[in-house]
Amino acid sequence: MTYLLRIQQIPGALLQEIIPNDLAHAAYEELKGSKRKRGKNTGISTDPLTETGTRHNQMRSIAVYLRTQGHSREACRKAMLEWYEAQDPALIRSDRETVLHDMEEMLDWVFSERFELRTSGLRKQISLSSADARMIASAACRSQKRILFLLTVLCRSGLSAISYIEIVQLIGTSRNAVANSILNLLASGKIQRHIGGHYLTADGHYGTERNQYTVPLCKQKRDESTAEFSLGEVKENFDASYIRCMELLTDQEKRQYFSPKESAEMKGAAEEALIRIDLEGQPHVFQNDAYGTLVAYEYNGVRYYPLLDVVKCLKVNQPRTIVQRCKEKKLFAIPAGRQIAGKGFVDAACLRGILERSKSTEKQPLMDWLLNEEEWKNEK
Repeated sequence: MTYLLRIQQIPGALLQEIIPNDLAHAAYEELKGSKRKRGKNTGISTDPLTETGTRHNQMRSIAVYLRTQGHSREACRKAMLEWYEAQDPALIRSDRETVLHDMEEMLDWVFSERFELRTSGLRKQISLSSADARMIASAACRSQKRILFLLTVLCRSGLSAISYIEIVQLIGTSRNAVANSILNLLASGKIQRHIGGHYLTADGHYGTERNQYTVPLCKQKRDESTAEFSLGEVKENFDASYIRCMELLTDQEKRQYFSPKESAEMKGAAEEALIRIDLEGQPHVFQNDAYGTLVAYEYNGVRYYPLLDVVKCLKVNQPRTIVQRCKEKKLFAIPAGRQIAGKGFVDAACLRGILERSKSTEKQPLMDWLLNEEEWKNEK
């Protein structure tokens, strides 16, 4: 027996007779329900423990969820403590002091920059338009312009919390200048601020949360020029990123918004073309089971090491701060993802001094690994 399948249009009235409305509605509701089940569960689970060894993961889930929902540190701590006190003590092998210590470590992590940079909602690349550049350049003074550029990049990337000290380290100015500039930006309506509250740690001390800032969005026209930025690029080489944003302005707008001193400063910095060390230099690859892979370069007879990569191997807090404070570093251009960005390098003598001054227990292994003259000569 042979069947012939033919596709043809069916009138709507006939289709309603074949398939009742109740049946179609039930199928639609079932489809919506299946989509909800397949979708990611964004709720918080406060179910009681059913077995030992799962307390830490449950408390971590509570902290991560509340942090990503915008709750304060104190609210996260309160929710975690309430959940802990409601559990069966027989299912928790750790004593109360250990649990409270773990709680503070989790809170330190979820309210740190390291957690924010790994948050799925962060944008790795942002786009600033000419309208954004005009908004930034219209600030009253140089410090306000630079701070406004930094806060704009942070907000567009998905971050909103930053301290005065972090701003000082990134843009290279004093704390008083940062405080006064932010007050003036608030008064002019260019930014909004939510002041961080105080919280009590498990050991009885008080801490302060970082302030959160919001920069209003600017309307972008279709024909306006744009520039792409990444948060890592801005933190690594703030001056070059700031100048690249200001290049979106026309010559007339630059004369309108910048003093002759500011214009000369930006022009001089922009004319310093960075050397592509990966093309002009001779690479030397260091490999180590404990530290991974690190690439140094020899350029014009001088050996250069990527400072940030080395400092990260020291396993110290805030490695970027050490890089920012190093006045001896030399900027070279090097591929960073899909673009070319400036990166700080130091020679062997400077690196040795930094490692010798460090209090990290990793400094001697790093010196033996990276500053081994025999290994370098053998490679050459």
